[in-house]
Amino acid sequence: MPIELPVVISQATAANGSDRQLEEDLIARLMLDESADVRLVGALQTLQPGGTDQLMLEGIAGEFAMLTWQPADQALQRLRELGIGGRRAAHRDDPTPPEEAGRRIYIIDLSNYRATAPVIESLKSCSADRRTKTIQIGLPIGRRDDHAVQDSKPVSTKASSPSTDPAPLRVANSTAPVNPQAYDDWAENAMESLVDELDQMDL
Repeated sequence: MPIELPVVISQATAANGSDRQLEEDLIARLMLDESADVRLVGALQTLQPGGTDQLMLEGIAGEFAMLTWQPADQALQRLRELGIGGRRAAHRDDPTPPEEAGRRIYIIDLSNYRATAPVIESLKSCSADRRTKTIQIGLPIGRRDDHAVQDSKPVSTKASSPSTDPAPLRVANSTAPVNPQAYDDWAENAMESLVDELDQMDL
């Protein structure tokens, strides 16, 4: 599963050897193995307004992932101080962020990791969440249920003819009979059309 969102890696402040190694391994893995859009900036605490790193962050128009060595709330606050708008996006490392408006920023605290593989998996999960599309399926007005269908006039309990065919259904507020078999055919065709549409979408 490709990582289809920009990934910004913010370096640790006064990083020790293991922190620096994790950063280097992540950059190599994301660029070489995952072909991800990776961008490296200095430590968030040290970025200056108008600096090269701040201008690069401003150039990201859409959603992105932020790998930093700070908790998500502190990282977002620092981004906002630099004029980088957005909100914390929910993901498995940050499942219940405050509900706010704005573009999603997936903030991952690298201090919780010691290996690259879990970070890559978390990024792939964020990328998959970003690609998720919601499809709303509407039902027809003449659906066959007890609430939407009723007779337009009382039905006699006496048979008017020797025919054993059931009385035609009538849609509420309509005088046109609904043939049950015709409805079933319509529903089957509608479902086939929906399946074809889903097959053609890039989910």
